[in-house]
Amino acid sequence: MSAVHYPGEAVYRTTEDTIDKKGRILTLEGIGTAGYVKLADLAGETPYGIALKTTKNPITEDYDKTVPIAIQIDGIAQVLIDDTNAVITVGDMLAVTANATADKFTFAGATVSVAELKKLVGMAEEAVALTTGGLCKVRLAKLVMGP
Repeated sequence: MSAVHYPGEAVYRTTEDTIDKKGRILTLEGIGTAGYVKLADLAGETPYGIALKTTKNPITEDYDKTVPIAIQIDGIAQVLIDDTNAVITVGDMLAVTANATADKFTFAGATVSVAELKKLVGMAEEAVALTTGGLCKVRLAKLVMGP
């Protein structure tokens, strides 16, 4: 029997990477082991969810790999914004950038492509000033988030 995911609940998957900051974007693309997640460290990767914590070991204070991590795949999440971000206003769409972070996304034309939709993390629920980065509340896009 498979697990059931209820809205607002975290899902848990094992990560292939160390997670140094909560709010990093995770993906299923390019994973080496089925069922694992990794950092979405290439611009345009399809997001799976948002890391709710780091993988820091409280005893050794090292960041561990191949450990289960809590992931948010729906609702409003705190998403890490790239330090070189464009000005983000409430309602702007955000997509994966390098370093498992997000930034403002502008559609290429009047007709939205499936490829563009697959890049979306969600819609900004708060403003972020130019090149400030940090955490931003984002309404996660249900089209691309989740299994």
